[in-house]
Amino acid sequence: MRNGRQGAACKAPPVTPPRDVTLPSCRVHTVDAFPHEPVDRGTLLLLHGGHGGWPHWVANIEPLARAGHRVIAPDMPGFGASGDLAAPSVATIAQALGELLDALDARAVTAVGFSFGGLVTATLAQQRPDAVARALLINPPGLGTRSAAAREIQQAITVTTLNNGARAGITQTLKRLLLSRHELIDDAMIDAALQMAQRMRFYSRDVSRAANLIPTLQALAQPLQVLLGALDPHQNHELEERCARIRAARGGRADAARVVPEAAHWLQRDRADWFNQHVADFHQGHGSAAP
Repeated sequence: MRNGRQGAACKAPPVTPPRDVTLPSCRVHTVDAFPHEPVDRGTLLLLHGGHGGWPHWVANIEPLARAGHRVIAPDMPGFGASGDLAAPSVATIAQALGELLDALDARAVTAVGFSFGGLVTATLAQQRPDAVARALLINPPGLGTRSAAAREIQQAITVTTLNNGARAGITQTLKRLLLSRHELIDDAMIDAALQMAQRMRFYSRDVSRAANLIPTLQALAQPLQVLLGALDPHQNHELEERCARIRAARGGRADAARVVPEAAHWLQRDRADWFNQHVADFHQGHGSAAP
């Protein structure tokens, strides 16, 4: 939205304002940004994390559209301004997003999923190989055991929230879990993150903690890559082990897993410039410069 609190909190509005798309399963609120350049370099589907919405991509939508991509960034069902599914699950959310691609006449997309959105992306790619040509997952759950550090940080954030309120808890979440570049954090970012958390109706945390993503990665026929932030407390206790599992699931391909230095969980915000170029390269099937 260009007006109202959400637009103000995001600071840099998308190329086009979000709009509602009515699907057979529910209503989905989505940014559908068409490329700035005359040459259309293809479509990207960006799927947010479990306490988020399309603003998780505020540093990515505009640059990717300027680079010639159509960018579709919805609030997934059960999040943000989208409607709710009758029986929400990773599978039914993915099915609804397949309906969205059909409604928007989007084919051969590169689907990019952040955190919980990585589970949905992998499931969508499995359900709809006709629509999803490539999959890029950013710090997804389901790759191994939960770290003691992440548990301790989340317990401390819960105490902060109980003692000092939700805004203080969100601030600590941004600083201790999501971002390594704390200079990016300002009142607008905190307000946007708080609003996204407050509008969440599908609670993905337990789903993410119970997930095992490896069999799905093994089953996918599409080109796929997983990006792991070197500073992400959810991942960095066993980076090499997770990379090895991913590569084994993908037939030993070394490029199936990549560790990104100087990036925490919200990798596409921490390393926005590098990430935007990497997505464009991955979509085209090219290699990319080292982070």
